[in-house]
Amino acid sequence: MLAAPARGADAQPEENPPASASTADPEPWRNGRGRIQVRRENVDRGTAEETTRTYVRADTFVGESMLSFQVAFPDAETDFNGSAFDPRLGDSKARYRSAPFAAAGVGMSYFVEATFPTAARDDLGAGKYQISAGLTATTPFPTPGDMATHYIRFTSQVQQVNSVAGDANRQDINYTKLDLSLRDVVGVHWFKLAFNTRADWELNGKTGAVGELEYGRRLTDQWSLWILGGGRLWGEGVRATYGSKLMIGVDRWF
Repeated sequence: MLAAPARGADAQPEENPPASASTADPEPWRNGRGRIQVRRENVDRGTAEETTRTYVRADTFVGESMLSFQVAFPDAETDFNGSAFDPRLGDSKARYRSAPFAAAGVGMSYFVEATFPTAARDDLGAGKYQISAGLTATTPFPTPGDMATHYIRFTSQVQQVNSVAGDANRQDINYTKLDLSLRDVVGVHWFKLAFNTRADWELNGKTGAVGELEYGRRLTDQWSLWILGGGRLWGEGVRATYGSKLMIGVDRWF
C-alpha cells in the first residue's frame, strides 16, 4: 500500500489512472492498460524552449512499470496567446518509470527519460538530445474517520537533466529539478498544490521556482479533465521555469 501511489508522482499531471467515479482507490491501474492524454499550455516564455503549445502523450503499462511517449506541438506564435490553429512540431520525449517499491516507509519509483530535438524551428525546442534520471517518493496521509473516497498524499521528486549531443551552437543543458506537491482527492475531485524548483548549473547554480495549483475531476471511470495555473516565484531565465502558465488537459484511460 505504501508503494502503490508512487506511480502517480510527476511534476506534470498525475501518471496514475484516476479512481472510478464511486471510489478513490489509488490502485485502479490493475485493470488498465494505459492512457492517452492531450493537454494545452499557454505559457509566458521563461526560457527559450518554453512556449505556448499542445502535447499529445501515450502511456502503456508493462507489468507494474510504465512506458510513456510524448510529442509537443508548439504554436507558430510563441507568446502566451499563441496561435492554436497553427501548430509546429516540437521536441519529443520517451520515459520509462519503474514499478513502485517500498523503502524507508514511503512509496518509491525511479525513471529514466530521453528528449529528442525534433522541433521544426530552433525557437520551438532546445536543439539538444537530453538524458535524465529521477527518483520519486510518495507518502500517503491518513484521513479522518472512514472516508474511503478521501485521501491525501505528499510527493517529492528529484531529477537531473543533461544534454549529450545536438546543435553545437545551442546552449548546453545541465540542471536539477526538485518538485514537491500535495494532492488531495475528495470523491471525484482532486486538488494539487505544487512547488517546483530548478538549479541551472550552466548559470553557475542559479535557482528558480514556480508555484502551481491544479483542480481536476473524474468524469467517468475512463475520462478525467483538469486545469492548472502557475507562476514564477523567483529565478528569471532559469531553465525549465516560466513566467506564467495556464493549462487544461483531458485523460482517457483504457
